[in-house]
Amino acid sequence: MKRRGFFFFFFSSSFARDKILFATAVVIYVIIFMQSGPTVRYLTDENDCRRWWLEGPPPSDDPRVLEVLRAQYLEPPSTQPYNLTPPKFYDEYSYPRSSFEVIGNHLTHFFSDQRSGFFVEAGAFDGEMFSNSLWLEKQLGWRGLLVEADPDNFQLLTWKRRKAWTSNSCISRFPYPQRTTFEALQGRSIDHPLVYRSNSRPMSSPFRKLDNKWNRNSVKSYFLAQCFPLASYLHALNVTTVDLMILDIQGHEWEVIQTLPFDRVTVRVMVVEYYNESPGGMINESEFSPQFASYMKKLGYHLVEYEVENNYIMVLERDSVLMEKIRSRSLQSTRIDPVVTRNT
Repeated sequence: MKRRGFFFFFFSSSFARDKILFATAVVIYVIIFMQSGPTVRYLTDENDCRRWWLEGPPPSDDPRVLEVLRAQYLEPPSTQPYNLTPPKFYDEYSYPRSSFEVIGNHLTHFFSDQRSGFFVEAGAFDGEMFSNSLWLEKQLGWRGLLVEADPDNFQLLTWKRRKAWTSNSCISRFPYPQRTTFEALQGRSIDHPLVYRSNSRPMSSPFRKLDNKWNRNSVKSYFLAQCFPLASYLHALNVTTVDLMILDIQGHEWEVIQTLPFDRVTVRVMVVEYYNESPGGMINESEFSPQFASYMKKLGYHLVEYEVENNYIMVLERDSVLMEKIRSRSLQSTRIDPVVTRNT
């Protein structure tokens, strides 16, 4: 009788009812959570989750990473007509176009006779302003991938209806995924509002230390972005040859290149905006980096040109077609030093 009285008291008490209600809520939540999609079940399988955690960060070709990337962070090419801005809209900007034109001249020489190539443009901004991949897509039928971390910029990019894969994410500087906080700039005046916005950068970027007009004259906001290794995007799209890779991600370009599996991926032409960084972490604007050039040389890349906006234009030396085009152009040029040039 005493034992029966005890159980009656326990289950009739408000404390017991609260426990039962809480347990029921937990069971319902778990059932709903398990049915919410294939990318979530990893977190509901305790053993799988523990094994993944013990293994350390997942590699760039981990099937689980690729599944999430394909399902949530890759948008297919648009099938709608282009929605591009009239050229004179961008012509009204007095922002220097020197690097855009220098890069464009080289790419025209390299690829004007090649149809159906593949490009990667990381730091794609709005997909049109100063884009060196748009003409390859429109005129030569190239496919490609456009990666832009800033959600506002990505919305502009989406409106352009590019015929390339797009991703509102960022390139990881590590060989595994990570989440990164970004700093976005908004001009205090109407002077170059889009150019300010194109300078969004991760909080770890040395660009934040620069004492320039972009940092002094801007209002800053912050957002969180999901980053994937560059190789993960290529694995997810089943791409092993990239004809043109443009890296302009406002810092960490060298580190991103170091994550690429060059034994499995061929990149024919690279255009990299890289700023020489001093030992103290400060970056030196408009300063050539022999260390970066030497590293790329060891990877098998020929430096075609370096220009004042810190863009390195490089070609894979074992690509006989492109190297022949460089040699033929050099014979016609009177420039003494074709590698390091300063635009005036």
